[in-house]
Amino acid sequence: MSRLLVGKDDHPEAARKHFDDARVLSDASRLDGAAYHAGYVVECSLKAIVLHDRSYEPATGKTDSAELAAWHKTLCGRKFGHDLAVILAASVGPEGARYFPPLHGRASVVTDWTETMRYWAPGEVREPQVSAFLNWAEVAVGSVVQMQLDGVI
Repeated sequence: MSRLLVGKDDHPEAARKHFDDARVLSDASRLDGAAYHAGYVVECSLKAIVLHDRSYEPATGKTDSAELAAWHKTLCGRKFGHDLAVILAASVGPEGARYFPPLHGRASVVTDWTETMRYWAPGEVREPQVSAFLNWAEVAVGSVVQMQLDGVI
């Protein structure tokens, strides 16, 4: 459990869980499932960074629970949803910028991933796309791991 837990939602924990799932599915040649989970790794990691940035007070080393709850509600709203480009464009301050992965608007996971992949027929997702998504997922979850190592979540 991280400091970013709100209700039952814990974005850093979810990022790691989905990363493990994506790797297992990839190893089992379940490319559609691997791609789907890799996108959720990126989503959960980005949301964790935004939540941290908006609720962490570096001077005290504390997380403001009211700010955390407010931003959690914002990120769960329709504007952000599962849209990686919108989440990526969220304004992040200096604290969050330390962890924000070097994704950009042209990253394949940002431009091509959708939560509706779970409905796609097997074979719709090819290995090169899965490989790219997994690479971005590894970068994103690495940001979460760094926040843990730094003791901020």
